[in-house]
Amino acid sequence: MKQGERINYFISCLFPPRCPICGQLRFPWETSTCQVCADRLHYIHEPTCFGCGRELFSEEQEYCAECEKQKPLILHNFALWQYDIAMKQSIAAFKYDGRTEYAAFYARSIANCFGERLLRLGISALVPVPTAKKRERFRGYNQAAVLARRLSYELSIPTMPLLKRIKETLPQSSLDKESRRKNLLGAFAWKAPKDGRLPESVAIIDDIYTTGNTMNSCAQILLSHGVKKVYGITICVGENQ
Repeated sequence: MKQGERINYFISCLFPPRCPICGQLRFPWETSTCQVCADRLHYIHEPTCFGCGRELFSEEQEYCAECEKQKPLILHNFALWQYDIAMKQSIAAFKYDGRTEYAAFYARSIANCFGERLLRLGISALVPVPTAKKRERFRGYNQAAVLARRLSYELSIPTMPLLKRIKETLPQSSLDKESRRKNLLGAFAWKAPKDGRLPESVAIIDDIYTTGNTMNSCAQILLSHGVKKVYGITICVGENQ
């Protein structure tokens, strides 16, 4: 063990890290999660929907039932885990309880699974979904921006805040499918890059893909301002609504 690794191990023994799923203290020699939670994670497996990234039942399918009805504006969403009880607990702590350190685990896991594919696609910028100003002031951060910065570190792809929120909206989780769509109308706007350089291919960063309304709203603005290809990257994907 190198000196730096020994120091980090010693620090971990004094200040044990928390499991990013259940939040309990874990042993330094365990992997990124405690052993119990390592067995609870439901990874998304191929085949997946060309649109939202949900698991499909057959390799002959291209889109899930929802995306078949209305194709997303993004080319594909890369989601790592199913949004189940374990991940609901994890993401709630990440979003509302200040556990921003969980972003390192999410980003490292996403990079390990999708990194090579994302780089091959030529994605040149990561665009976090902007949150409402009141919500960001209350929490002290935008979870999508925190995740984007960690992904930027893992993938060496710059973060570019090309979107801004111009309308306060209700939390999407409290609304039904149609209300979610209406809730986001006019919520986002274009934010020109400071250096004037427009990336050709970008990935929108968010925590969860549910109905796809947030992704579509953001993608529509990016495409209308000259971005050629838009993908999505989320920690989780929920079941079809």
